[in-house]
Amino acid sequence: MEQLAGIVRSHLVDDSVNKVIVKVLGADLIIIDDIGLLAVTGDMAESLCRWLHAAYEKCSITLSTVMVDRL
Repeated sequence: MEQLAGIVRSHLVDDSVNKVIVKVLGADLIIIDDIGLLAVTGDMAESLCRWLHAAYEKCSITLSTVMVDRL
């Protein structure tokens, strides 16, 4: 998630984020692993939503989560 948010953040500066997303969507399968292992910031959540919105009906997506007891 941190890498995903970092990619989106770094390309928001010159508005090339859509080019990066299109490049990744050339894959047949996108795997996003261990969501929830670390705390997810609003920035990270927005990045994930951008990727999922762009990938919808274009490629297969696998998401996995980790349930962490944070008590």
